[in-house]
Amino acid sequence: MEQAVAEELLKFDGVALAVSSAALHTASLPDTVLMRSILKNFHPKRSGDIYLVFEPDVFVNEFDGLTVASSHGSPWRYDTFVPVIFAGAGLSAIEVGRSISSYDIAQPWRTTSR
Repeated sequence: MEQAVAEELLKFDGVALAVSSAALHTASLPDTVLMRSILKNFHPKRSGDIYLVFEPDVFVNEFDGLTVASSHGSPWRYDTFVPVIFAGAGLSAIEVGRSISSYDIAQPWRTTSR
């Protein structure tokens, strides 16, 4: 049933991908950057029956007429940039232009918070 619903959702304008949880759970999908991004966000116990990805720059929320550049919820590269800022006594100024992960933040934070 999940697969049939996913196939129907693909017929809607603005839908880039619809994948069943069963397919994500068994990882029987092509090894692409998009699929790896989706799998990082998928949790078998918490994710829904269908994982829906909209085309780039397509949003399901009207944002009350505001113009938005991203929602930080899609797998598209433009939507994966989130500014991270720390401020406080004893912290040195630094700008990091490369991609970072929560692991990059956790180690220095653990060291400086003691």
